[in-house]
Amino acid sequence: MSSGKSLVDHTNEQQKLIELKQQELAEQIQRYEETRRKMDENELTTGELRNTLQSLESELEGKSKKFKKLMQKHSKVNEELSRISNEHEQKVREMETVMNDLQK
Repeated sequence: MSSGKSLVDHTNEQQKLIELKQQELAEQIQRYEETRRKMDENELTTGELRNTLQSLESELEGKSKKFKKLMQKHSKVNEELSRISNEHEQKVREMETVMNDLQK
């Protein structure tokens, strides 16, 4: 009977070991699925971030081009303003000269 009891004990131990291993496997599968879900979420988030970054880079490029054009226009306007100002000063000096000549 001792060999029968030890066979039953051995079978019970093996059954417990199998149940323990099944539980460990189920936990591993659950951790794997959770990790996979997080990876999928991260991929989605990464994709969204890439799209946002590309959009912002495109917007920045467009605004940089516009800014460069506006700076060129600003420079031209400043040059024209300076030219007009110089012409005005020259005409004022000419008029002052004419007035001085007339007063003599």
